[in-house]
Amino acid sequence: MITMDYKEIRPMLRTGDSVSFSGRSIESLIIKGITLSKWTHDGIIVVAHDIDKVLCWESTTLANVPDFESGTIKSGVMLVDFSKRIATYKGEIGIRQLRTPLTPHEIQILLDMQREVKDTPYEKDMIELFKAAYDGPFGLNVEDLNTIFCTELKAEFYKRVNRLPATVPANEYTPKDAAGKVMSHFLEPMIMIAA
Repeated sequence: MITMDYKEIRPMLRTGDSVSFSGRSIESLIIKGITLSKWTHDGIIVVAHDIDKVLCWESTTLANVPDFESGTIKSGVMLVDFSKRIATYKGEIGIRQLRTPLTPHEIQILLDMQREVKDTPYEKDMIELFKAAYDGPFGLNVEDLNTIFCTELKAEFYKRVNRLPATVPANEYTPKDAAGKVMSHFLEPMIMIAA
């Protein structure tokens, strides 16, 4: 696996690239135990060329970086300055770039979805979160965007731009899926950001 300084990878980032996080908190340790994966959180890169900013679109309970649009510290769906997320995150961060960049139409789909789910609260249904990782009998979730967890946000976007199948609910995906083989047909191998 390649490791790069953020300064090196920043100019290569494109809107729609995948961000994976491996945290050290109690919540992260629980996620690691349930999913049997080191990956615990997800985001999507949004490059704002007009203001020379790289942002991370995510849904999280980690309320320590202000939402870029409102300037407030909050949880749930938000857009944050990616360099600030990197600086404050306790754990590892990796990037998987899209094999094929988003088209202008697909970027518009992202912008429309951002407006649609802006300020949506983080998922509170622990059964839904468990069922995302559990694929046995009675394990299939029903699509519901009233509350959203991190990988659900990412998967819903990738579904809307036809990178993931429309038939699988977005809340069936976990950080393990985003970092692993499930999304490898449209994402490049992981590049770790040097600590």
